[in-house]
Amino acid sequence: MRFHAKSFVGIGFCVCAAVFLTFSMNQDEDVRLAAPFICLFIVSMTAFLCGRLEAILGSAGASLTFWLFLFPPLGSFRVANPEERIVLATFQLAAIGIAFTAPRRRAAEESYFRALRRGRGQK
Repeated sequence: MRFHAKSFVGIGFCVCAAVFLTFSMNQDEDVRLAAPFICLFIVSMTAFLCGRLEAILGSAGASLTFWLFLFPPLGSFRVANPEERIVLATFQLAAIGIAFTAPRRRAAEESYFRALRRGRGQK
C-alpha cells in the first residue's frame, strides 16, 4: 500500500478537525460529548474522498486527540467518566463502520469518470 499526498491530507484533515473541536468545545460538559459525533462527518468525508484506510487512521488520530485533550483528566490516557468512555468507543466503532461501508476509492473514481464519459456521449 502506497501513501499519496491525498492520503496524508485525509488523515491530517481528520486530526485537525478533532483538534479544532477539542479546543472549541472543551468548556461545557454536554457539548463536549457531541464533539466526537460531529467529527464523524469529517471521517465519512475522508472515507469517500480519500479512502478507507485513511479514514480509519484519521479516526484513530482523532480518537487519540479526544482521549488526551478533550475528556478529563487532560493529558492522561485515563478517562474518568464512564459516559465519556462510551462516547469514545461509539465514535471509534461508528468511524470504522463508516470507513468499511464507503466504496473503494478506485472503484468510485472509475464509476465517476464512466458517468462523465456517458454524459458527454463517449463510450
